[in-house]
Amino acid sequence: MKETITGIDHAIILVADLDRAAATYRRLGFTLTERGQHTKLGTHNHCMMLQDDYLEILGVAAPAIVSPRWTEILADREGPVAAALATDDAEAAAAELTRRGLAVGEAVRFARPVDLPEGTREARFVVTHLDPRETPGASMFFCEHLTRDVVWRPEWQRHDIGAIAIAGLLAMHPNPAEAGLRYERLVGADRVKQGQGRVDVAFGRCVMTIVEPGRVASLSAGIEPAPSRASARLVGMTLRVADLAAARAHLGRNGIAHVDGEGRLVVPPAETHGVILNLVS
Repeated sequence: MKETITGIDHAIILVADLDRAAATYRRLGFTLTERGQHTKLGTHNHCMMLQDDYLEILGVAAPAIVSPRWTEILADREGPVAAALATDDAEAAAAELTRRGLAVGEAVRFARPVDLPEGTREARFVVTHLDPRETPGASMFFCEHLTRDVVWRPEWQRHDIGAIAIAGLLAMHPNPAEAGLRYERLVGADRVKQGQGRVDVAFGRCVMTIVEPGRVASLSAGIEPAPSRASARLVGMTLRVADLAAARAHLGRNGIAHVDGEGRLVVPPAETHGVILNLVS
């Protein structure tokens, strides 16, 4: 659906302790936004803003009101749990997918306060969730930003690790070919490339690769995904950095374990709260 999906807007990493995760990602070399509070949702977050997309570390702030799915996942693991699809019109995207027979929720508008030097402003969004059966291996939803200037600020886009963009997502699924057929309904057959035990789905400049569980390590310099009972899930992501040598030096200075792969650095999930983090230039 080229007219509504323009790429990956952001990837969500669910963590058990937001303070601890924030310290981890600062040590990894990321600049974090101020803490955001999703009062009505029972969650809180920090974001790592890149050129056109971003990472979000999400924690549970109010267990009594938070969605049960977050607490259920945290009982199993930390790590990447969802990807937001970038769109210029979340309501139109939902309507189009519904016409095509996909199960899509209602568009929901919400906001969160953002503390800025000039005062507090609201970051406002429109989101539309897709039924999990439509996106096997990854929870996905549309995200339309109504106030991009509030969150994409230069001081938050400069990172010691040199991160620029989300180049890829890595998911595992017992039957990648079957998963690929579902994604063809979402993005069109021309954006889905089927291979032997592997499927690549193009979301703009970001490609999500889905492989059988036993093949994850072969794409991650031998690093296995974090333990989990789930056989279909997101396990990693690839970030483009400005200078791979500089990124390697930063990881070394901070004592962060990593593996040199072919044209990439791979940080294991033990260092990232459950994410296989690939860095490429």
